[in-house]
Amino acid sequence: MRSMGDPDRRVALFRELEARVLGRYLPDAVEHVVPWGDSWIRVVEVGEGPPVVFLHGITATLGNFASLASNVSARHRCVLMDLPGHGLSGPLTLGERGPRNVLVDALTTLLQHRLPGRAVTLVGNSLGAMTSFYLAADHPDRVAALVVLGEPAYAFPGARARFPLDLLGRRVLGPGTLRLPPPPLALYARVMRRGIGRAALDRMGREVLDLNRRAVWVGRHAGSVAALMRALMGRRGFAAEGVALRDEDLDRIEVPTWFLWGADDPFMSPHRRSAVGAAHRRRDHRRRAGSPCSLVRRPRPVPGTAAGTPRARVAPGSHQAARGRPGSTPAPRHLILGREDRGPGPSSSA
Repeated sequence: MRSMGDPDRRVALFRELEARVLGRYLPDAVEHVVPWGDSWIRVVEVGEGPPVVFLHGITATLGNFASLASNVSARHRCVLMDLPGHGLSGPLTLGERGPRNVLVDALTTLLQHRLPGRAVTLVGNSLGAMTSFYLAADHPDRVAALVVLGEPAYAFPGARARFPLDLLGRRVLGPGTLRLPPPPLALYARVMRRGIGRAALDRMGREVLDLNRRAVWVGRHAGSVAALMRALMGRRGFAAEGVALRDEDLDRIEVPTWFLWGADDPFMSPHRRSAVGAAHRRRDHRRRAGSPCSLVRRPRPVPGTAAGTPRARVAPGSHQAARGRPGSTPAPRHLILGREDRGPGPSSSA
C-alpha cells in the first residue's frame, strides 16, 4: 500500500479532487503542459474568443478560478495557469534574476506557446495580479486589459504580508512549514479565515479549499514558494527593495485596468484603496492624459467570483475613473459578469 508521501499518490489525489471542481464548472477544459527552461508550466483551457488568462495567488492553484472562468468561457478563450512552484506546474528557481524577471519570463513563455501574437486580458489575484502588472509594464503589447481582484501582493508600495503569509518568508520556519503534510481541513480553514476573511472562506467551497491546502505539497514546492516569499518580502512584512512598481512602470501601463475587492477584504483596507487610487492619479498628473483605470464601487454582486475574493463587487454601469478624465476611454466590456454588452462610460472620478 502506498503512503500519502508517495509522489504518485499525491498527484493522483490532487487530480481526483481537481477533476471534481473542473467537472462542475469547466467540463470541457483541456490540459496543456508548456516547457519552460528546465521546468514546465501547466494550464487548462476552455472556450473560444478573445483570450483571458487567470493567475492565482501564492500557495493557491488554478482551480481557484474555475467558477469565475465558467461565467466567461462561452465567449472567451479562458486559460487557467498553475504558476511555477504551485499545483502541477514545475519548480520555480530564482537564481540571480529576481522574482519579477522570473515571473514575467514564465508568463511570456506561456503566451508565446499558447497565444502567440495575441494581446490578452489578465485576471489576477495577489501574486497573480502582481505578475500581471509586471507583464503590462515590461511587455505592454501583450496585454489588452487588467482585472485585479483584491490587493495585488507587493505591486504597490505600502503593502504588507500578514499572518499566515508572513510566516512563509522566514528562512527556517517558511520552508519547514510548507514541507509538512497538509493539515486537517478544519485547521487549514481556521488559518485561511484569518488570511482571506470569513466571507471569502465560506464562498470558496470545501473542494477548492482542499485544492489550495494541497497546492504546494502536491508538487513538493516548499523550496520554490519559500524562496519566492523571501525574495519578495523585506523587513516587517513589507516589500523588499525593487519589488513594488516604480513610477516609470506605471507610466508604461496604458491598458484598461479594473480593481475589485470585497467589502471585508482583510488586505484592501480603506487606507490601501486610497493609496492605490492616489498612485494612479499621480501617474496621470505626470502624463497629463486620460486614463483607463477604474476603481469599481457602488456594489452589485458578481456571480462566480474567484475564491480568494468572493465578495468582490461591480457597479452597474458605474466604472469610475480613478485617474484622468471621465469618459476618456471606451466603455468596458463586462468580462467579470460574463457578458458582451457594453455599459455606460465612466462616471465621476473616485
